[in-house]
Amino acid sequence: ALCQPIPKPEALEESCLKLQINKVVSPEEVVGWLVDNGFERVERVDLPGQFARRGGIVDIYAPLALKTQDSRPKTQDQAFDDRRRTTDDGRWRQSSSLSTGTSNGAEAVRVEFFGDTVESIREINLDTQRSSQQIESIGIVSAVCGAAAEQRELFVNILPKDTIIILEEPGDIEEVANVFLERAEDAGRLYSWRDIYAGLERFTQLRIYRFAPSASGDFLKGRYKERAVLPTQ
Repeated sequence: ALCQPIPKPEALEESCLKLQINKVVSPEEVVGWLVDNGFERVERVDLPGQFARRGGIVDIYAPLALKTQDSRPKTQDQAFDDRRRTTDDGRWRQSSSLSTGTSNGAEAVRVEFFGDTVESIREINLDTQRSSQQIESIGIVSAVCGAAAEQRELFVNILPKDTIIILEEPGDIEEVANVFLERAEDAGRLYSWRDIYAGLERFTQLRIYRFAPSASGDFLKGRYKERAVLPTQ
């Protein structure tokens, strides 16, 4: 996976549809952006890259999205409604009255409009097609990445400086990477193991081996048990 380039963060920003509660934008504008950016119109969303519209309601299943949870206190009726959905659907977590935070990844949302204004953004349970937890804002990345398609980066280059890299059997990883590159039809646009290794060198690393390598260095001898390393006497 590290051999494959990813879109640069700034390129993703350029290819992003930003929606938030009370934003003035028409459903037609949103649908137009979705069509222009590779989304498929369907009756109901089931897969990333799809959208559906019913009047002033647009369901979007974004392959990649950054969302901000609604920080406004819920009314008693809203809190009860969330608890009821959690019980009925069995998959939704119960929401607190002050749910906050951001997350990213594939996301299915329901955007409801009042005229040309975004009235609400809520998560969708794909099994029941019912909406649930309120979202304050969301950035939807193009299904085809638009400008991001030509602006690529090595994944390790965008990691925070204090990231700790854990490599289990580095030799095996290198071998798999080299075999993958030999068989790949578009190897020219992929990163080599040398590129990846050079990018990893600036991070603190923990390397795990079945057998101690011959190279000098500091090693902790141990054995695996339930994902823990237990020192031996």
